[in-house]
Amino acid sequence: MAPGDRPTQTRAGGQRRGRQRSGRPPGRGRPVESRRAPDVVPVLPPLEDDRRPAIAANRRRALLGTALPAAVLIAVLLAVIALGAPLVVMVAAAAVVAAAAAMPWFLASKSLARRLGGAPADDVEEARLYSVVEGVCLAAGLPRPELLVLEDPAPNAISLGTSPADAVLICTRGLLELADRIELEAVVAHELSHVRAGDTLSGGIAAYTVGRVAPALAARMSGIARESLADQTAVSLTRYPPGLISVLGKLADAPTTRPVLGPRTVRATNHLWLVPPVPEPEGAKTHRGALDVQDRVALLREL
Repeated sequence: MAPGDRPTQTRAGGQRRGRQRSGRPPGRGRPVESRRAPDVVPVLPPLEDDRRPAIAANRRRALLGTALPAAVLIAVLLAVIALGAPLVVMVAAAAVVAAAAAMPWFLASKSLARRLGGAPADDVEEARLYSVVEGVCLAAGLPRPELLVLEDPAPNAISLGTSPADAVLICTRGLLELADRIELEAVVAHELSHVRAGDTLSGGIAAYTVGRVAPALAARMSGIARESLADQTAVSLTRYPPGLISVLGKLADAPTTRPVLGPRTVRATNHLWLVPPVPEPEGAKTHRGALDVQDRVALLREL
């Protein structure tokens, strides 16, 4: 054995020779380990790990949305009791109150999707959309949502659903024709970020319960700066901010992003679209933290 060499144990139990590094006394310091690069590129943590606080907040907002109509019916029930109504009438009224509180959870997304319209996307004609959605779903750890295409030239998109299992993604024909693949990926990532965080639960219930009569209240109940937060999550999925910046710029320059829908439907769902079909007046904000498209693009440029 040469001077400076020392025996070390191999994994099989034998000995091998290794030379002591010069300039470092034996027994001091730790050798630097060489690690092999991982075979699989890590993606974002699963849904339940990194978005738990956001999901809990959206569920609280959803409960608030169901409580508003239920409170009205509870007041009616109390009036019935005060008038000395028969027991059968009181039981029936209580059942109506319970049904009114539960209905938005089960009917909100389906009712809104029916109002918005759209036909199921054909997996052959819309092969690019299916491919993009499957890739983003894989990165986000989500099941593929139901895909609908709204035959309307106004470029826009919207996501609905009380949970990832029953999520619906609606893209207009105008968006599919306007966006290239990278931009479409950014849009899909943005909309699925709403699904991942539970925004579609609170936003859909707010639109279903109070959106028609109080759209500003519906926007507040859906969460502060929900679009900007979804922008940031989308970028963390695609790893390419210019894609979302580009498509938001195209939508901002489009003649209109408002699909040809009934005014009540547009008013109720205005806060749920990728870009609000009815923009707010200059200087007006429905709630603190609301951002227009230019604000969102400015934030994305800083990433």
